[in-house]
Amino acid sequence: MRDEVRRIWFESDRRFGHRFVHSFLPDELGHVSLYRVLKCMRELGIRGCTPYKPKRTTIPDKSARPKPDLMKRDFTSLVPTYKLVGDITYLRTGEG
Repeated sequence: MRDEVRRIWFESDRRFGHRFVHSFLPDELGHVSLYRVLKCMRELGIRGCTPYKPKRTTIPDKSARPKPDLMKRDFTSLVPTYKLVGDITYLRTGEG
């Protein structure tokens, strides 16, 4: 079984994780569980790779002036929903 797992992993250009390796096992190894394939890959020191990098959504502008804190960090309220605040950091690109 180890040879088959290693072969499938190498044929995938070392990209497949345990789920894909498990799905490409030959029929005679159909009884092997997903956990067993994961354990075998760990013992062999192989693992799949993620095909993408996380995208950075906010890039701060180092030359931008800091914005004033209009709330003065006071988020208390006498009545519910009296002060509505939000964060739009993910929308700003540093230009404000």
